[in-house]
Amino acid sequence: MSGDEVSLPDIQSADQYELKVELNINGAKDEKTFFFQVDKCNLTSCDAPIIKDVYLGANDQIMMDYKVDIDNNFYAVEYQIAKNDQFNNIVHFRIIMENDYTPTEYIEMNDGTIEPDTVYYIRARKHCSTSEVSDWSSVVKFTSGRWSTRKLLDAFWLAMGDDLTDKFCDAAGWKTKVTLSADNPEGSLIYLTNGMAATIDNIKDLGQIISIPSKFQESGVRWIRFSNVTPTLIYNVEPTTGKIGVVVDDLKCPAS
Repeated sequence: MSGDEVSLPDIQSADQYELKVELNINGAKDEKTFFFQVDKCNLTSCDAPIIKDVYLGANDQIMMDYKVDIDNNFYAVEYQIAKNDQFNNIVHFRIIMENDYTPTEYIEMNDGTIEPDTVYYIRARKHCSTSEVSDWSSVVKFTSGRWSTRKLLDAFWLAMGDDLTDKFCDAAGWKTKVTLSADNPEGSLIYLTNGMAATIDNIKDLGQIISIPSKFQESGVRWIRFSNVTPTLIYNVEPTTGKIGVVVDDLKCPAS
């Protein structure tokens, strides 16, 4: 502290920051929160993305059309969704690596973080390298649609290489929660808790946020069993798409 000024620790990254100031005198406290932006001096080599449109697609899935300069120093792109345009209440975010980027991003609502019929704000920025990040794009305001009526289901997974035995009937395998794209498991896609289909790449992405056994991140889901729907049946799964196939004929679980 020097006079009326307080020097903050060195801040290296361009971003928005939150500063909380607390006054404490003789046991009486008061606190205020401020937000400020730190910009980089030269961002000419790392241009911010352009969000063209955010709209509702099939089943009220949130869709974002955006443009990223993929020809110059493209490492990854990141977007955030918040309840206000100051982005101090972020409810959803994702980092998409260069090879996974597509000009249209599909944002599922079924993970429960995005409320139905609610105003939100979205922004994106480009990572040109592990250390160089662009400014945030312009903020776009949108209104979410309706949640799917499908419920989160308790499921047990086995990966390629696991032994499919009657132990799978006794809560073996990795337990997680999923949603389905159809009323019946057979022929349905499996959706993860972040709203993405249970492909190998999407399982890897979710594995950066929550703990997922490495074998599923490497080879995907091979078999699945639901404890609260069709509990006696075990289904084959196509690991590359997360689509449920036919029931395993030679192994049925006993009815509870």
